[in-house]
Amino acid sequence: MIFKLLSLFLITTSSFTLAESGDVNLSDLRVGECTHDLKHKSYLSNNLAAPRPKVVEFVCSYMCRNRNNQIEQVMGTSTVNISSPNDENFRMVCQGVKIKKTTWGFDVDRVEKFYAHDTRAVEVKMWASEHINYFGEVENEKLIKLRDQFYTQGITYLKSIDIVKYPAYKEIAEELFSIAGELPGNLTKLEIAIETYVKNHDAENYSDIKSRVMHGILISMAGWRVPLVYFQN
Repeated sequence: MIFKLLSLFLITTSSFTLAESGDVNLSDLRVGECTHDLKHKSYLSNNLAAPRPKVVEFVCSYMCRNRNNQIEQVMGTSTVNISSPNDENFRMVCQGVKIKKTTWGFDVDRVEKFYAHDTRAVEVKMWASEHINYFGEVENEKLIKLRDQFYTQGITYLKSIDIVKYPAYKEIAEELFSIAGELPGNLTKLEIAIETYVKNHDAENYSDIKSRVMHGILISMAGWRVPLVYFQN
């Protein structure tokens, strides 16, 4: 996937500390968390009236807390594929914005905060790498959740799939257990797995079942740990 990079636009100021951004009070943001401010959104592509399917690019303004406990404004670009009316209503929104259906159409339901590493907005992920790295309370919580997910997924494979007929799933379960056993303290096995199974990005590039399944698991469950460069191939 090729992203159009937008120059980072950062504003660091203590005046944002007690301000509100949509439904999220900025004072509630932990290190590494962001929220859309519900004020700034602009479209980079001029094909909004074009027939579907189409690709739409837009820029949103996010307020994020850095490692120094300061709030910064980060402009992030989103690129979405639109193939249906529902896509136009639910996908052409800034990250964290939740849409609800109403009697007269669609409206904003709420705005949720998100982890800066857990995004496909290039500039936000770049900001996360430069300003918080993989650090803090949110990161630790996500690693603990990932550990539990890997254990659950591995057990599911062993219980629900004929591993005699499909031995690859036993190998997958064993690898998930092995990675999970070292989380959240040791990330070596997780990082090796991401480099091994996600580097090619497209699952179709892998010929064996284990690699394709591990690719999908890592993208869906550990996507925030996947380096940006892997998404740009």
